[in-house]
Amino acid sequence: MNKKLNRIIALLILLAVGSQWLNAQNKNYKVEAQESFKNKAFTLKVRPQEGVKTNKTYPEWQSIDDESISFQMDESGPVLIQLNAVDTWNNGGAGTWYGIEVNGQIKTQTVAFGFHEQRTPITLTTIENLPKGKVVIKAKWCTVTGGISFMGSWSVYQLMAIKL
Repeated sequence: MNKKLNRIIALLILLAVGSQWLNAQNKNYKVEAQESFKNKAFTLKVRPQEGVKTNKTYPEWQSIDDESISFQMDESGPVLIQLNAVDTWNNGGAGTWYGIEVNGQIKTQTVAFGFHEQRTPITLTTIENLPKGKVVIKAKWCTVTGGISFMGSWSVYQLMAIKL
């Protein structure tokens, strides 16, 4: 338990200083942390990837690893949402779209290109004014024009939401 708590604290510190590089020591390791502050909510999911891939082509979005963040908004207000992935690539050089979905709608998206199988880190950030009630946030992706896109064989991805 103490080792897991130390890992969670280390991940939170890395996130707080804006680190783009997280390295999973144990490929079966999964962290889920939820914290409530006075008038704020913080949620973080970090999960190692082992050969996660998609061959869906834009505009057909696919959830990354079928993970999501969900929480209850006690009142409407702004939420900072961020997706970080440091180890992504497309085997055909066709590029990859990344998106943040909130309650079933893509709210923001970006595209990343690299040379054939070149690793490309991505960060996608948005601030959304969310209504009172349940919120479900998902990381989505798809290829631009073909090939297969991969994520995280050497690292993890992170999806976070902070109520501002």
